[in-house]
Amino acid sequence: VWKIALAETAKRHATLEILPEAAHNAIMGFTQPVRRTRALFLTPSGRLNRTEAVVRKLIARQGTPTIPVTLRGSSLEECTWSGILLGHLVALTLANRAKLDPATTALTDEVKRRVGR
Repeated sequence: VWKIALAETAKRHATLEILPEAAHNAIMGFTQPVRRTRALFLTPSGRLNRTEAVVRKLIARQGTPTIPVTLRGSSLEECTWSGILLGHLVALTLANRAKLDPATTALTDEVKRRVGR
């Protein structure tokens, strides 16, 4: 949901990687830092694991800031829902700060128009 909300609402490019796979191929993309890139780590409350700690440290060492995001809740389901809501709130905040209309989807609309959908 974060990837979709950041792209569509905040008009920001976002990718998604899931541990432990991110510790294999995807981490190589952080070899060269990309300007204004941040690595967010969404973790249910109290569930930090060793792989995440190592990956965060290595990414930061390569020059990309990492941001831990603890998803609040007393169960995995509550953490999931709080994460969904937080992702939308972050996207709306970024759109607002950039003075963007979060509801517009001009490029998506153009693709649909050109493809005939």
